[in-house]
Amino acid sequence: MVTKGEIVKTALDMLAINGALTSASPDTNSKFLRFLEMMVMSWTNKGLSIGFKQAEDIMYPDASDESGIVVDDMAAVASNLAVFGCNSIGMMPPPSLKNIAHDAYVALFVANPIQRVSNPYMPNGTGCSTGAWTPSYQSGEDYLDVENNGQLGDLTE
Repeated sequence: MVTKGEIVKTALDMLAINGALTSASPDTNSKFLRFLEMMVMSWTNKGLSIGFKQAEDIMYPDASDESGIVVDDMAAVASNLAVFGCNSIGMMPPPSLKNIAHDAYVALFVANPIQRVSNPYMPNGTGCSTGAWTPSYQSGEDYLDVENNGQLGDLTE
């Protein structure tokens, strides 16, 4: 697991605040820790939950706390945190970083459509002018499995 301090450090690295010549002040680190809490918790309002562990006191989070974020999502969270908090340190986010943050944020959402069993009593679609006299229906050959390796169609025939 990744700590909240590591995410903040990565975000500040993306903004070139931490490096060989400069380092972030303790005030900047605490600001970005608060921004991390606010940003990720606001994502739940948009239907995104990434397993973030909220601090007991949001105004004073601890950098050594586990974030609950997996390593695969760290770049997305850190780049969005960098964009989210850069105005507070008097910077404009670079356009390339904004693009990276947006693409990474969109990738956090699951893109798998819901799988459904076809219904032979429902039409294939709407608006089809061909076959208006004989509408096309979904295939009725997909049976649902029931216990003991049977199929639901076997029980109703």
